[in-house]
Amino acid sequence: RRSALQHGCKSNSLQDAIDCPWPERKIEFVIDLHDNKFKCDCIEYEWIAMAQTHPRRLGEEDKLRCYSPSFPGLSPQPPMVSIPLDRISCSEPCFNNQCNCTEVPHLKRYHLQCNQQNQLPQLLPDPYWNYSYKFILQFDNNSLVLLPAQEYYASVSVLSASNNKIRRVDQLAVKLLQNVEEIRLDGNLLNTLPAEIENITDFSGKLSLHGNPWDCSCKNI
Repeated sequence: RRSALQHGCKSNSLQDAIDCPWPERKIEFVIDLHDNKFKCDCIEYEWIAMAQTHPRRLGEEDKLRCYSPSFPGLSPQPPMVSIPLDRISCSEPCFNNQCNCTEVPHLKRYHLQCNQQNQLPQLLPDPYWNYSYKFILQFDNNSLVLLPAQEYYASVSVLSASNNKIRRVDQLAVKLLQNVEEIRLDGNLLNTLPAEIENITDFSGKLSLHGNPWDCSCKNI
């Protein structure tokens, strides 16, 4: 067995070694990694994807096993090549343990679920992988009173703020939210929306507004 990780490659990552433009002289290598207790979370996502794409280059692929976390529906310590890539994730407390952050690299999705909050964060968390993530912000059953304007809405696919105390939507937020796929503002204290909403003509997402004390007088027509 011969390893050629350093041969003509600019990076030392195993994926780059696999994809490296080798010279005409054929070089073969096998990396033997069996009998290690792999933790198959999002940090190891590219490793696992490579194992599934190039199994023969990682030795006996059936001996590459995931010891943690557990994958419901699969056998204990399942082979790495059997793990569905869309089930590989990292989940941990964030924002001073007030939220839980879950990163799913294969789906390019980042889920932020928060409790006991009275405002949205000023910045979104940084995922481990530098992918073009879409964020799901789940702030249901908190104490939000305002839906502010945030530039990061451009990276949000779902904004869920049901059952809060929101009385007002910032007028600048209307334009920033127009590309969000789903917005849930039901069960709040809204009685009107900013007039700027009349200028939004290409919103194709889903908007939930039921359960608010709407003012249906002539001024809001």
